[in-house]
Formats: sequence, structure tokens, C-alpha cells
Amino acid sequence: MKYVLITICLMVVMLLVVPVRSEATEPNGPNQPKLVTFCGVPWGGSVEQIKEKMGRDPNIINPDAVIYTPIKIVGLDAGAMFIVKRKQFLRGVYVFIEKHSYKNAYLRDFDTVEKALTTKYGEPTECRVFWSNKLFKDDPSQWGLAMSIGHLTYFTIWDVGEVKITHVCSGDEYQITHRIEYSQKQMSELENAIDEEDNNAKL
Repeated sequence: MKYVLITICLMVVMLLVVPVRSEATEPNGPNQPKLVTFCGVPWGGSVEQIKEKMGRDPNIINPDAVIYTPIKIVGLDAGAMFIVKRKQFLRGVYVFIEKHSYKNAYLRDFDTVEKALTTKYGEPTECRVFWSNKLFKDDPSQWGLAMSIGHLTYFTIWDVGEVKITHVCSGDEYQITHRIEYSQKQMSELENAIDEEDNNAKL
């Protein structure tokens, strides 16, 4: 548990510096965009609303994030992170905390989650496999290693109404990070405005 909490804390720092249970409902009929939430919590909701929806107190809470761990996403261990600024829920992230000795297993996890997301939200808006260094490109048995040293990144994007769902698997320094991020248009704009205001206040 201590290792899991440390992993989640490191992810919080990364996600706050660099700007995912989800539910979708039909608001006004079958032709209207789906309303996607993160763990059923309304966008802009309070910490108390997060606690109510999750049914328990968080494992970690600070002014910028509310974190629940462990939870299960399509059978994989994960943490649910609610990014909070000025007491408003602005962004949600699932961080997968499954650990594998064989690094290609992380790619299989990505495929499992990718299929589940596609089943729920349909075909993605964008889907890419990016090689920054092609050293291992011709050897699929080493793709997990390639990802862990930053040579390979998988990412997929779904635009569902005003919510963007970003599924990413990437790595650096022999560590692989697998996450799903949920961001809503108005909340993203608000988060950017808050960040800009806070940065200007430091001048």
C-alpha cells in the first residue's frame, strides 16, 4: 500500500504540472451528445460531492487532488484522481498501478483498456503510436522496453460531447505510466485560467 500511495503521489505532481468510474447518459434524447462524468461526480463539483459518490473518505486529500486507491478498472488495479482547484473538481484521471516484470505486459493492459473504452464510447477521434526513437521498432518483443525508456508512446483520444477522454501509455527511466484522463471543455478553460492567474501572482 505504501508503494501504491507513493506512485499515486508522483502521478499527482506530474498531472498538476502538465495539463480518469465514468458514466454516460443521454440528456435530451438519442440525438444529443452523451454527458460523460468521472465516477459520476458533476464537473465543478465539491470535495463533499466526490466523497458522497465514492462512498468513503479518500486515501489522499490535499488542496489540488483527491485520490482513491485501489480501485478496479476492467480488472486492473488503479487509482482514481480528482484534480481540484479552488474547491472545484476540474479533471479526472485513472492511473493504473498494475506492476509487471515483463514490460510488454503493459502494452497488453493498454489493449484491454482500449477495447473497453471503444466498446463504451465508439471509435476514437484519434489513435496514434509514436516512435521518438526507432531502435526497437522492428522487434515487437522489445516494445515494452522501448516504451519504458521513452522511445514509444501509445495514445488515443475520444471526443464525447464536451468531454475529451485521453488514453495514454508512455514511459521514461525504465518506468511505464498508463492512464486515462477525462477533461470537460469549460473545466479545462477554468483550470487554464486559474493556472495563469496563479503564475502571474508569482511575478
